[in-house]
Amino acid sequence: MNIYLDHAATTPPDPTVIDAVSECMRSLTANPSAAYSTANPCRAKMIAVKKQIAKFLGVTPQEIFFTSGGTESNSQAIFQAAGKHIVIGAAEHRSIFAAGANFSCEVSIARPDRNGIISPEAVLRAIRPDTALVSVQYMNNETGVINPVGEIADALKSRKIPFHTDAVAAFGHIPINMTNITMLSASAHKFYGPRGIGFIYIKQGFPTKPLIAGEQEGNRRGGTENLPGICGMGAAIDLLPEDMNIEITRLGSLRDEFLGCLTGSGISETVSNANIYPGIISLRLPGFPSEKAISLLDAKGIYVSGGAACSSSSHSPSHVLISMGMSPTEAFEVIRVSMGRETTEMKTAAEAIKEIYGKTTL
Repeated sequence: MNIYLDHAATTPPDPTVIDAVSECMRSLTANPSAAYSTANPCRAKMIAVKKQIAKFLGVTPQEIFFTSGGTESNSQAIFQAAGKHIVIGAAEHRSIFAAGANFSCEVSIARPDRNGIISPEAVLRAIRPDTALVSVQYMNNETGVINPVGEIADALKSRKIPFHTDAVAAFGHIPINMTNITMLSASAHKFYGPRGIGFIYIKQGFPTKPLIAGEQEGNRRGGTENLPGICGMGAAIDLLPEDMNIEITRLGSLRDEFLGCLTGSGISETVSNANIYPGIISLRLPGFPSEKAISLLDAKGIYVSGGAACSSSSHSPSHVLISMGMSPTEAFEVIRVSMGRETTEMKTAAEAIKEIYGKTTL
């Protein structure tokens, strides 16, 4: 039995995506920036994928720029405010914090409520007259909590403060409202595409400086374009449903099944009464270290995580959970269960979690 429940870390590439990458490597072999005719189909494919992304978001292709993934896109966004004052949410992905430090930004933190939600009021309390950028996640990758990004963006517009949102966890899973968003990050491997490719949306007219200097991407991002990755990302976008609420409803039913099986076990969700993406479930197993739970479930062929994949090997408690008011001890008792397209039932996983929690002596 193998049950993969760590889709929030990475999704398995769809077979169609693998075929698209392979076909590109066989037939689109020229450098897209080359001047000869065999490069024309390569450039055309890049433009076609930009149009796909733009149509999905309701923006223009000229506002889409390819990157190596979410971390680079986030760094590109924060780089625009290098050396200046920025406001970021306390539960942001670690790449946002790292970029702020690397680019010598003066950082103020917008604190979430008990459920991890960053409110517009929390953001406005943190801004200053010299604030150059605000960055708040669209959806948290550890808890599935969806922030009121539209309200935050609206509140910042009148103050003429640029707004970036890390939509790596959200893109391809929930509807995205682009109104008043200045920059947005996304990564293909979070929606069944290949690793090592993503994009950043930069609103037309917003002056930017490149994180990676070069002539490619309209001088916005240097380096030979990863055309196989771009083709794979295009294939992944082709597979995204027009109506995401159908999949959201299906995952909601699986979530209810899963949590229903855990009733009376002493295991509880870390968030409640919040706007949550149903495909991500954050659970606390009181008195039971998450590292041990992950190991025991792994032995049963059930794969979950203790939080964000990039920090799962860290010996520090999740900063996301700490920002929500948990103690370090409580944060170390949390596992993340995240479902995907191929997830069809959750009772088996729930029974396994109950078994290890109820029968294992610490």
